[in-house]
Amino acid sequence: MYHKALLLLALIFAPGMASAGTAKIEVVCSFSILEDWCHKILKDKGLTHSLVPLKGELHEFQLSAQDVVRLKRSRVVVGFSPDSETWLHDWAKSSPNHRVVWLGVNEDGTRLPAHGWTDPLLVVTMVTRLCAELNKSDPDLHVSHEQMLKEAQSVDSELKALFSALPAERRKLVTQHPNLNPFAARYGIKIVGTLLESASGEAADTSARHFSRLLKSIKAEGVRVIVTDEGHNQEMARRIASDAGIPPPIALNFESLPSAQGSSWKSMMLHQGRMLHEAMMLR
Repeated sequence: MYHKALLLLALIFAPGMASAGTAKIEVVCSFSILEDWCHKILKDKGLTHSLVPLKGELHEFQLSAQDVVRLKRSRVVVGFSPDSETWLHDWAKSSPNHRVVWLGVNEDGTRLPAHGWTDPLLVVTMVTRLCAELNKSDPDLHVSHEQMLKEAQSVDSELKALFSALPAERRKLVTQHPNLNPFAARYGIKIVGTLLESASGEAADTSARHFSRLLKSIKAEGVRVIVTDEGHNQEMARRIASDAGIPPPIALNFESLPSAQGSSWKSMMLHQGRMLHEAMMLR
């Protein structure tokens, strides 16, 4: 009888013997912002992982062998767009048994604007679909995106109040590459031009002709703020700011979450948005 009791306890507590209903869903995301959304929706019902490390370059990322193992093991793979995460698109094409949920691609195949996560209204669209896809992956999951909807509304309300108070002549920017277009469209900001014409912040220096045209546009439009990508080379931005006689560029990061504990899409958007507003208001 004693030995039977020991055997029963061993079976109960043996590794891997937990009920299938208590197993957590594994979700792999292309980068940290999407992982934050998944984490907020899943709460304690899932394990999430971001492939691109914090402050890593989304467009130029390359999968490691360990990343491939994670992808194959995951229940759901989440990306923004095949256009920005070409490396994930290539993996998906070579892995027919795995599907990527592209949040920046509508069901009819049309694309949301690049860097659509900088517009809270587009975020509402994306997290709504994300929640539906997660629930579809497991009929017993029953997760909700209510928290993310509240965060998007909160971010939008604060940023709209900040930028709507700016005079029209101050709502003008030059950016390093076309990454703030959705943000600018939402909050009435005019992007006069970009230092680089590629989606990647690591693209080669622009031509002298483009530099000259951009300098003329800055002077003609009265632009006072040039935004560069945090952690990237600012030499060209500093040079054109100096030639235009305006303050040095400011470095912002709307591309990924910072490494600070507790960082989230909401905290990133509000922090970067406040910094941008301050620069546009004071310069």
